[in-house]
Amino acid sequence: MLKMRSLSNFTGELWGYARVSTEDQNLDMQIDALTNAGVPRRHIFSDKMSGRLMDRPNLNRVIRNMRSGDCLVVMKLDRLGRSAIGLAQTVKDLEAKGMHFRALDYDIDTTTSMGKLVFNIMAAIAELESAMISERTKSGMSAAKARGKEFGKKHYILSYPKRLKRFLELWAEGRIPQKNETHFEHHLTPKEIVEEMHKADRKAPKYGSPQGYANWKQTGFKGLDVEAANALKRRIWIDGCDQV
Repeated sequence: MLKMRSLSNFTGELWGYARVSTEDQNLDMQIDALTNAGVPRRHIFSDKMSGRLMDRPNLNRVIRNMRSGDCLVVMKLDRLGRSAIGLAQTVKDLEAKGMHFRALDYDIDTTTSMGKLVFNIMAAIAELESAMISERTKSGMSAAKARGKEFGKKHYILSYPKRLKRFLELWAEGRIPQKNETHFEHHLTPKEIVEEMHKADRKAPKYGSPQGYANWKQTGFKGLDVEAANALKRRIWIDGCDQV
């Protein structure tokens, strides 16, 4: 059984955290190790969730209960989390609040100089991992852009054919107010245009901001082929057509 040595420079309270990934796994071994290390049973919290997720209900709860000078204890480092970046950030957050961290398996103990050194090495490795992931992501995006793939948030109208078709229909009917155009009775309000776009394609992400439409209008409907839309409007007026 893993043991925790007692330290004369530690005066706070011990809090424990245990985790398993699935409901059918047992927490008893971890809880026994924590209590044998001096953590009161009432101070032990546990989750049954993946270690990839750092936002866990009882992990958050135990940290909220801790005070400056207290120490969070886990039986094994991977019980706190399986992401080096997530682990490093969590321990940094604890230290920023004056709290300590101990992992019984790797003897990481931020109340000691050696423990801080081990943690700083781990944090440096995590930062390197983050930088490498970022570099790989940028390289992948550059390669994808070279193949013609587009990135970024899709335009709420231009990126969806059904919405664009309905928008052009309304434009041709004279119901879309253009930039600097005075308001007439037959014009739709930004809110009404938002509703029309949602009706046109309910499966697409909902466009719920009238202000977003107003901002797009102020750019002169950037990205829309205004000349083609105006030609469409003229054709409908001349030919008497009522469809795009």
